[in-house]
This record gives sequence, structure tokens and C-alpha cells, in this order.
Amino acid sequence: MDKPITVLFDAGPMVNGQKSGVGYYTYRLIDALARNFPDDIKLVGHYFNFLGRKHPQLPTHPNIRYKSSRLLPGKVLSILRRVGLQLPFDLLVKSKGDIVLFPNYVCLQVLQPAKKVIAIHDLCFEDFPEYLQKPNRNFLKRFVPPSVKKADLVITISESTKKSIQKHYATDSKKFLITPIPPEATAKEKTPPPKNLVLPKKYLLFISTLEPRKNYLGLARAYALLPGSLKKDYGLVLAGGMGWETEEPMAEIKQLQESGENIVVTGYVDESTRLFLYQNASLLVVPSHYEGFGMPILEAMSYAVPVAVSDIPVFHEVAGGAALYFNKDDPASIASAIKDVITNESLQAQLIEKSVAQLKNFSWDDVADEVMRSFRGILDSKK
Repeated sequence: MDKPITVLFDAGPMVNGQKSGVGYYTYRLIDALARNFPDDIKLVGHYFNFLGRKHPQLPTHPNIRYKSSRLLPGKVLSILRRVGLQLPFDLLVKSKGDIVLFPNYVCLQVLQPAKKVIAIHDLCFEDFPEYLQKPNRNFLKRFVPPSVKKADLVITISESTKKSIQKHYATDSKKFLITPIPPEATAKEKTPPPKNLVLPKKYLLFISTLEPRKNYLGLARAYALLPGSLKKDYGLVLAGGMGWETEEPMAEIKQLQESGENIVVTGYVDESTRLFLYQNASLLVVPSHYEGFGMPILEAMSYAVPVAVSDIPVFHEVAGGAALYFNKDDPASIASAIKDVITNESLQAQLIEKSVAQLKNFSWDDVADEVMRSFRGILDSKK
């Protein structure tokens, strides 16, 4: 049997206190690789854990081990990079590897002769820079292009993102691997209701970080346009941590709440609450202006929740014919789609039936197979 491939990887996205889509992607990818290839791959992850204050839940398999930096805060890395200094990943992980995987857009310097792989989840900072904070936008504009150039393999999560990278950076198509973000396995038992959170008995669900490109204010405005009889039966739950530029949208949402609209803003939700929200939602609404993929769509489908989404190209990749589409820029269109689904049991059943077939296109086992095949391919290319 061939010698196992050793993959060093940045585990940082998995240990953030409020895990984002990149964090979930990293966790599930590492878990799938380790689980599917116990004898063919060894994984060594690094994360910053200043003074041991973090107690992250990480994938645990016999072929995964972790190194943490306890004497350096993670911010030091960003500060050094911004002033033009690179801290080699080798010095952090203190291991030799065949491949180094960076799942969060940017390559660190690597001194050893290993193949470099990066995952790029969207190109919002190039396509719609107004939807990103200026410091983050400037950072990505500075460091993503050279990272793409250095990488031996670029993993993207959608065809839309691949096309955008090629458009902006003229990257060879052979350098890409598209790996969607399948949902995790559905919970077999009902999740208990969250403590200290009062929810409507029936509700429409939005679940994501509250930031401009998510268009959550447009959804709140759409909810306000629904007939009173529907709003009497269905509340709107906006679940997710506060991002940036939330002051004005939240002020308007507060006004809607004070006027009697049944809108609940939960703040960041933990894993148990997230599962409960999916299990009990009547409809998931995803009104985003821009996305690299759209994880909540498949997650809701996995719990037999019908879905209504923005009519943008990437959502057609994710949802296919298993969602009802609306004009994201028109609250009346969003409200109409919500009403169509909620008041039509036949349409609900059709969407759920189609989602069962759509979900068969997404599997972490398949993603792990594709990634492993690509890893072997870039290693064979140097022989």
C-alpha cells in the first residue's frame, strides 16, 4: 500500500467562538476526509489558542492530530501580514507534510516543499465590494490574488465562484476543484427547545449572520406586507449573530416590532438551537443579494422544510427546481413567494418532494472522494 498522504491544515476557522459558514465547511471537510480514508491520509491541524482559553470541539479520528499556539494570539498573524511580514505555517504546525490546506481564502508562507491548496468560498470583495467592510475587503484584495497564483489547487464551493475567480484572475481551469457544501447528517431525535428564547409557535426562518448582503431587512419589510391573517399564525425568526452595519436596519426592525409585527431576533444561535430552528420551521427564506453557495438551503431541505430564495445564479446551482424563487430587490415579490408557499399545501409537498431528489446530489462522502483524488493528482504531478 502507498504511504499515507500527510496534510497540514489551518484549523482556525473551526475554533472561532461564533462559527461561520467557513468554520462549518472546514469541520465537515476534515471530518469526511479522516473518516473516509483512515489508512490513506494523516491530518495535522493548527489553531491559535492564546493562554489555552479556547476549548473547541474538533473532529476526532485516529488519523487527526492538532497543534495549538498558546503563546501567540491569532491577531499577531494578521498584524504581521498587514505590514508585509509572513510567519511561515511550518513554524506553527511544527510538522512536515505533503500538502498544506488553507480553507479560508489565503495561503500563509510555507517553507517546506509541500503542495499548497486553498479554498475560496466567494469573491464578494471583487464582485460586490459594497457588501464587505473596508478593512476586510482591502485585506482580501491584497492577499487572495497571490494566494491563487501560489496554490497548486483551488477549491471552490460553486461553479459561480469558479467563474468569478477565472474572470478576475485568469486562472487555469485545470487548477480548480468544485466541492459544494452538503448538509450534515440530520439529527435522528427531536432537539429540545432552547432555553431563554421565546419563539412563535409557527415561524418563517432566516438563519445567517446579519450583514448587508444577506438582505434581512428586505425580508422584514416583506413580512410586514403579508396579510394580517398569515402574520397572526406565522412569526418571522431572524437567527444569526450581528455582523456589520446593523444599526440602521435593526432600528427599522425594532420599529416594525413596536408596531406589532411578530419578528424575533435571536442573535447568534448555538448548534442545538440551530437544529431546533430547522426542525420546527414552516419555511426557510433566503433573500441574499450575493452568496458563494447557500448552506442553509440544503440544511433546511434535509429537515423537509420548504424553501423560498433569491433568484440568483448560485441558488439555482444549490436548490435547482426544489425552491420557489423571488426578486430579492422587491419586498412585494418576497412576500408573494412566502404567501404562495404558506397557503398552498400542494406546493409545499412538491417542493419537499423535489428537495429529496436534490439532496441526493450532495454528499460529504463524494466531496471527500473528489478532494482525495485531487490531492493525489497534484502530488503525482511532481513525479
